[in-house]
Amino acid sequence: MSAIDCTTSCPAPAGNLIFLDLGKGLGQGRVVNYSVENKALDVLVSNIINVPDGVQVDTRQGKGQIYWTCMGFPPGQGGGLLMRAEADGSGAEVIVQPGVTHTPKQLAIDIENERLYWSDREGMRVMRSSLDGTNVEILVQTGITDEDRQDESRHCVGVGVDVGRGLLYWTQKGPTNGMQGRIRRANIDIPAGETADYRSDIQTLFAGLPEPIDIALDMEKQILYWTDRGNVTYGNTLNSADISTNLNLTATPRPPSENTILARKFQEPVGVSLDTLAQTAFVSDLGGSLYTVSLKSDLEGKHEKKVLLDGLGWLTGLVYINP
Repeated sequence: MSAIDCTTSCPAPAGNLIFLDLGKGLGQGRVVNYSVENKALDVLVSNIINVPDGVQVDTRQGKGQIYWTCMGFPPGQGGGLLMRAEADGSGAEVIVQPGVTHTPKQLAIDIENERLYWSDREGMRVMRSSLDGTNVEILVQTGITDEDRQDESRHCVGVGVDVGRGLLYWTQKGPTNGMQGRIRRANIDIPAGETADYRSDIQTLFAGLPEPIDIALDMEKQILYWTDRGNVTYGNTLNSADISTNLNLTATPRPPSENTILARKFQEPVGVSLDTLAQTAFVSDLGGSLYTVSLKSDLEGKHEKKVLLDGLGWLTGLVYINP
């Protein structure tokens, strides 16, 4: 277990969570803002019919635009798209049209270089674009044919970027509870002379996971966090692992282990985001709850888990914004 200790007490989270709520039926998808300090909910965008999944925010002063992916309806049939709205939810628009991406899932943002990154599940790829949705690129392609698409071990779901080190991280979830999930990484840019479907720099960090979904990076401490939705011994969990070692293509992928688990008994967890200052992780699940998990362990090595909100719809992606 990756314990994190503060030499002094950590402040309580005081920012905002932007999260996606699928509601309780078709057309009830929402982008919601929650003030962690004031415990106030504000629906920014409602009546989304295309099944929103991943969300990010441009946190630069004077910006604040919210970006999110939609899987399309029905999900997995190729109608996925990316959307953007102003900080107050106004001016919602499609920036990546259906047909360009198949089933976009978790979304990551590189503000410095003004790029969006996302995993495309049934598209079997990891993609990126400019913040306005132009200059779309395929960075990783794990399959091409319709037969490949039936192999869920090729399905890319979570994504994260470490721009400073030039590294790209993603999950390939495998079938439900299938113990075929993987967490992989490579250089952000494709090596010269290679292509998205043939890259010599891809490393598998973990293999044999129940069903890894979204990821979050503490880039300063070089710790990777991920949710796992698989309903087995290591599933329905929040996990963490040290990723500070150099990119080593000969390393053997790590198997699932009790040593990575920070918290258990979520109801199919999806989203994860970090407040590194307060040493807190936020987790959303399909059971309709938001949670906090302390990244500091107690004397028994346990990480406190609390319910922040419950009774909502199916919750997918979330992002924490510092005040």
